[in-house]
Amino acid sequence: MLWLQDWFWMLMIGLIVFLLLLFPTGRLPGSRWRPFAWVSVAVISAG
Repeated sequence: MLWLQDWFWMLMIGLIVFLLLLFPTGRLPGSRWRPFAWVSVAVISAG
């Protein structure tokens, strides 16, 4: 259970960052944010 808890925070942080990037319109604010969004998706997937 402790092992799951250690990975859960990484999943939640990645999801929050990704949702904040897409918040108002459902699209990224600009094309320069695309690499940051991919890193966020990678963190979510790793979690």
